[in-house]
Amino acid sequence: MKQPIGCKWVYKVKLQANSDIERFKARLVAKRYNQKEGLDYNETCSLVVKIATVRIVLFIAAQHDWHIHQLDVYNVFLQGDLHDEVYMQLPQGFPSQRESGIVCRLVKSLYGLKQESRQWNVKLTEALLHSQFQQSKLDHSLFIKKNRTGGAKPAMTPLEMNEKLTMIELNKFTGKEDDDMLEDVGQYQSVIGRLLYLTLTRPDITFSVQTLSQFLQQLKKSHWDAAIRIIRYVKRQPWLEILMTTKDPMLW
Repeated sequence: MKQPIGCKWVYKVKLQANSDIERFKARLVAKRYNQKEGLDYNETCSLVVKIATVRIVLFIAAQHDWHIHQLDVYNVFLQGDLHDEVYMQLPQGFPSQRESGIVCRLVKSLYGLKQESRQWNVKLTEALLHSQFQQSKLDHSLFIKKNRTGGAKPAMTPLEMNEKLTMIELNKFTGKEDDDMLEDVGQYQSVIGRLLYLTLTRPDITFSVQTLSQFLQQLKKSHWDAAIRIIRYVKRQPWLEILMTTKDPMLW
């Protein structure tokens, strides 16, 4: 028989660097010592990154002059989904707390639960895999996503000669859309947005980018391949650009 676990409010005063009060913080914490294995939780183990992995990533970033960003997730443990059936007593201060027999069932993870860290890690892993990251088999806390565009070979022209880009059409025999339709348009829109910004100093790709910008909602594989070709063209001569200086005789 399941028994509701207890909870309590934890109060803390957040201070600024000059010791002035920034805000008053209240956090609801579950009393984990009331949880019973097999009833309120099953597994509590969560992934921890290996020190060797951190050193390798820092070494590779230093060799390639990459930028490293650190992300702090707000209320991190509250983001995890709770799959175990856990009941908790009503927090102090709720109007219905005095009524007997009323408890709450936790749907989201809560600070203090024994599975709080694991549930957040499970949700983060699912989100990264959904975003096409690959989880390392040597260190499961390492996720890698490779860019298709980084290793592209240089191209002579922004677009293929006599290439005709069309909208998505229905097959007159099957009544279905083209087989080469791509569902994920987010990456394509991001690439086109960057190329549009690049046209400020690279007018030679303006026509090609403007042409591809007409297919932001209905994306085919041919559109994506054409966008990659523009990147290959820019890679061939990345130093080409329009520069305006005070020494330009056209400005005198």
